[in-house]
Amino acid sequence: MKIAMRGHDKKAALFELSRLYPDARPALHYNSAYELLVAVILSAQCTDERVNKVTEKLFEAHSTPAAMCTLSQDELEKYIFSCGLYKTKAEHILAASRDILEKFGGQVPGSIPELMSLAGVGKKTANVVYSVAFGGDAIAVDTHVFRVSNRLGLAKGKTPAEVEDKLHRARERALQMGRVPDGMPRGSATGDPVGVQTANIVLYETLLTQKLEECQRLLNEITAFINGIGDSLLRQVFLLRYVEGLTWNRVADRIGGGNTENSLKQMHSRYLRAHLDCHTCHTGV
Repeated sequence: MKIAMRGHDKKAALFELSRLYPDARPALHYNSAYELLVAVILSAQCTDERVNKVTEKLFEAHSTPAAMCTLSQDELEKYIFSCGLYKTKAEHILAASRDILEKFGGQVPGSIPELMSLAGVGKKTANVVYSVAFGGDAIAVDTHVFRVSNRLGLAKGKTPAEVEDKLHRARERALQMGRVPDGMPRGSATGDPVGVQTANIVLYETLLTQKLEECQRLLNEITAFINGIGDSLLRQVFLLRYVEGLTWNRVADRIGGGNTENSLKQMHSRYLRAHLDCHTCHTGV
């Protein structure tokens, strides 16, 4: 189900996020911009919990670009094997470390274009490091933020870049209306104000929670409508399709008795045409 989110809904969601999570911090453990960069590279398709276990040992003796470059790729792979994609990640970490030493004097660069010039650093990783380590104004759009922002209508876009841009605009409009504290959702290495990586997570959790009552109301209306269907077979079709959320072929499998997917669809459509006068009731079926 896709829910359209209006302007005041966006402002309220961002305000509620800043209120509920005034001191949110990233789940990754780090003590410097460089450690954060390495941790974020390792976090691709891996849990933060696993990354933290790996970096705890890795950073004991290799917490700087210079120290990291004393490792061979095979040696680094042994440290990070459990994070998955370890060969590619090891290659990127070592190449990025060499770039930091050779091009930036051993210091992690503090701008998004410079961060993206490092091996293995895309826009999402650059945004996390820029916002969390340097307090920059950036939003990291991962798969979850991209999908949920589109689904809720908070920021619709065909690419992560479009969604990121619209999230920024939604935040700026909310700021202009005085609905969001000026620091939110920026982040810094000290966790003051909101860490963007964590803010991404709580953002869609908060938005989903805000829509719970609306979804429950819709479900109650659907259930009441279905319960009013006199034909027991047709009522079962609607329950399986709209309450359990089964696909049409699975509805046919559950009902059985020689009823095909097409015959059930036709029965369903005839009932809708005969009993519903709301134009929206014919969508999504």
